[in-house]
Amino acid sequence: MKKIIGISLIIGIFAALFLYLKFDESYKLYYEAEKLYKEGNINQAYEKIKEAVEVNHFNKKVLILKAKLYKIVSNNEKLEKAEKYYTESKKAFFVEDYEKAKILISKAYELTLSIPESAHNKKEALTLQKKIEKDITRIQSVEPSVYYQRALKLAEKNDYIAAFELLNKLNTNDEKLLSLKSDFAFKIGTSRYTSILKKQNPSETEILDAIYWLNNVDKKNTNYKTAEKYIQVLKNYLGR
Repeated sequence: MKKIIGISLIIGIFAALFLYLKFDESYKLYYEAEKLYKEGNINQAYEKIKEAVEVNHFNKKVLILKAKLYKIVSNNEKLEKAEKYYTESKKAFFVEDYEKAKILISKAYELTLSIPESAHNKKEALTLQKKIEKDITRIQSVEPSVYYQRALKLAEKNDYIAAFELLNKLNTNDEKLLSLKSDFAFKIGTSRYTSILKKQNPSETEILDAIYWLNNVDKKNTNYKTAEKYIQVLKNYLGR
């Protein structure tokens, strides 16, 4: 019995020593993280405090500092992403990729708005927000005619696929653009349809490709009924 008590006591001592060392190590890392934080090395401090949490999940001071640093790091990342999206949106606008520019500047704006009033970098976020607000209207109000003219230029070179893809990237209800997109799809589909009719054994891939393009003809387009007739003929090929 005494032997068992003795063994238990030894185990208890080692367990207590192990816990003490862990607790002591977590405090050591905590003070290192705190020092880095006060020096303005936020990312390094956050990495250090994460080490402290790994050592001891129950050190309250460590957990409090980790939560504080996480908010700072998180808001820093949001601002950095917003600045990156804003810069990329201006570059996209410069090369006339207006749709990409719209998406990027919207993302940048959403990120600046998501930074809370209490954030340490709210002042910088507001400064960026004002810059974005100056440009967002200009970027988002690009006339559909710009796309229309670019698509026509591609069509002049008989590059109907590129013209279609250009208009297909747009999220728009502009009837003029939708009609032009349908015209391009009909031209591409008709070209493939005519080619298939000349062949004795067209492949399934060729047929499906032609159907794909003809299916892109909008119901409001004057070529819609003709496209539907062509599709039916093509489907008959598939059922042979």
